[in-house]
Amino acid sequence: MKKLFCLCLVLTMLVPLFCACGGTPDFNYDEDQYTSDGRLIISFFGIDIDSLQAPTDDTKMVLDYIENKFKVKFDFISGSADGWKTVLNQNIAGGDIPDIWFHEVDQPQYSKWLKDDILTDFEPYLNDYPNIKKAFERYDTDQMRSYLGGGLYGFPLVLDDTVDEDLTNVHAMYYRRDWYDSVVAKGYVAESGKTIKDPEDPTFDYNDFYDLMEAYTKGDPDNNGNDDTYGLVMTKDGGIYWWYPIMSMFDCANMQWYYNKETKRLEPNIINEKTKAALDFMAKMYDNGLINQSYATTGTTARMKNEFLNGSAGCMVFNAQFEHAVGILQYMEPFTKDESGATVKAMKDVVRGMPVVTNVNGEKKIWGHTNKYGYRSINKFCSENKKRKIFDIMEWMLSDEGMTMLNNGIEGTHYHIENGKIISDLPKAPDGQQYSFFNSNIARGVYFLKGLVSWSTPIAETEKYHDEAVQILTSWKQEYLEGSITSYCSVNPAYATTAKELEDITTIAFQNIVGKTSAADRDKTWEEYVKNYTTKGNSYINAINRSAEEIGILDQFLK
Repeated sequence: MKKLFCLCLVLTMLVPLFCACGGTPDFNYDEDQYTSDGRLIISFFGIDIDSLQAPTDDTKMVLDYIENKFKVKFDFISGSADGWKTVLNQNIAGGDIPDIWFHEVDQPQYSKWLKDDILTDFEPYLNDYPNIKKAFERYDTDQMRSYLGGGLYGFPLVLDDTVDEDLTNVHAMYYRRDWYDSVVAKGYVAESGKTIKDPEDPTFDYNDFYDLMEAYTKGDPDNNGNDDTYGLVMTKDGGIYWWYPIMSMFDCANMQWYYNKETKRLEPNIINEKTKAALDFMAKMYDNGLINQSYATTGTTARMKNEFLNGSAGCMVFNAQFEHAVGILQYMEPFTKDESGATVKAMKDVVRGMPVVTNVNGEKKIWGHTNKYGYRSINKFCSENKKRKIFDIMEWMLSDEGMTMLNNGIEGTHYHIENGKIISDLPKAPDGQQYSFFNSNIARGVYFLKGLVSWSTPIAETEKYHDEAVQILTSWKQEYLEGSITSYCSVNPAYATTAKELEDITTIAFQNIVGKTSAADRDKTWEEYVKNYTTKGNSYINAINRSAEEIGILDQFLK
């Protein structure tokens, strides 16, 4: 890694030359470093990649294969999930720029990286690397180029390789299927006068959802004779982020914007009347005890999961990627057994993913996030040799051969082929279930190595609850996902403080509205919130509109 101050000195000395000849400087000043046996050293910064710094035997097999194949040696630099930005920024600010690193575009330092011109533009290389080019082509490259600051300065890390579009959702609304069966068997009638409708009935709507949460709270769904359950468990962590499935029932979401035909500009629907209706709906649930009363104070994410897993709550919204869905299913095993320990229920009859609920307009919509989470960038000061080596590795990783190894391991050691199908040869866990390749006891580090090009996690066919996990992951159908029209809008990083302040006042106001004891208090809080948001956020909203106009988003509304 080259020290930035040294590079700046070199550039300063060369500026007159470049100006005189009218050329553009070629930032290939780093001297490649090699191991004693001639391997090119590549520094790789990632989040929680300790499993690559101290690999298991199986991780090391795959790592050794790749390093031998490309004659490289990775120098892994790890930052924790909570502190990775600090570690990364300290390295870059000190001049120790990693050769490859993960980042998000909306972090304030990104604009400084653009100004300092330390990011490699992938675009000039794409025609030489068809797999990398194909990965970019799933997105609107014009919008991405604008979003990234004028070039393709990072490789988008896809969350779901099975989806070809720039829209996905790796969350789910987990619900207790056995509780539904229990209240139906009892003939529970909601205060609305209706019996409980099946959540997987296509006509199941927001009113039916309310009735189900009521039944979970007041219908003794666990059959223990005690008043010790409630419908929806929420968390204060993440502010109001996890509220969006409820808000979608009212055709809004806290991440969405809409085009106002009267003002002829984009406005956040977080301050429109649809959102107010969603909050009133949630307030009604809160008043009737259908939501955990501690959601805004002590309702941490860990506590939310625990209350669902221990049988206190019947429904929660949470991540639904491989490790999340399978992990939750495994924890729910006690509910498949009777008091003697004998299995009496199938897991699919205990917990499932609730499909998209029909909203107030009679439609099914759910917010879908962009099918990428952050970017993998390459240090512009790397030598051309090192850049090409990194591209070669990425290109191979994205090939069928590369992905097969990264997802399954080495043929003949971790799996074999039988009738054209991959059959795992991994050992068994203590419970007799076969380990998956990314298990921490096997090769969790390979998942993070794969993170150079993808954050998608396949569900191994050998997983005990494979089909159940797939149902959870696919419970929100692709056709119902609705993306944010501002996902590629970018504003000056100076607005980061404003955006965070708006997020904070929104969280506080919404939690207060739901927790208020009277409609008058709620209405007053809402009015004050809208006024406060509009005043504080006016310049930010204007900036979003300027960006939307620059990248052509507004054109679709002006036709």
